[in-house]
Amino acid sequence: KAAASAPMNAAKTHPSIPISPRRGRAQLIRILETLARVQTAELYSFLQLVQNEMGRIPWGTTLIVISAKLDDALFDCLFQARRSGLKPVLIPCGPVPEMEAKRNKAKYFGIPLYQVYSERDLDRWRHG
Repeated sequence: KAAASAPMNAAKTHPSIPISPRRGRAQLIRILETLARVQTAELYSFLQLVQNEMGRIPWGTTLIVISAKLDDALFDCLFQARRSGLKPVLIPCGPVPEMEAKRNKAKYFGIPLYQVYSERDLDRWRHG
């Protein structure tokens, strides 16, 4: 139990911390506990991490990307993920410059985009 609460440092172990897909509350708790222990290390950019892990992610997995930075490199990476059989979903947070152009690009690439400005925007997901 003590080891489970120790901080995780990706630089000392592995650049990513895989969590097998499962359903239910126990899985949510497992994910939250893992996220609470993660310490960042600048080994790879986010895009490099996704590209490195793409081959290990099972076909059909939903890849949820939450970011305030929506640049061409991100769209290229998500399009490649889509071509590899993953299902990317893009969730920009806060104000994003040229949002309508980004929304059109996501639509062009077939990537669902759900913008979140505040916690109230999450209510439509919480309440169905």
